[in-house]
Amino acid sequence: MKKSEIDEGKIKLLHTMADGTARDSVEGYEIPYNDTTAAVCHLLARRAAERQEETE
Repeated sequence: MKKSEIDEGKIKLLHTMADGTARDSVEGYEIPYNDTTAAVCHLLARRAAERQEETE
């Protein structure tokens, strides 16, 4: 994730891949779990758990 821009209160992420292509979403793209990605995986898992608790 290289860029984020704020537009009317919404955050848009642009994912720049290793081959230089840009994606609005990494949905369906397998992200390897390693030392580099572990922190992000933990943050996303924590946020998903918080959201689930909010809906219960």
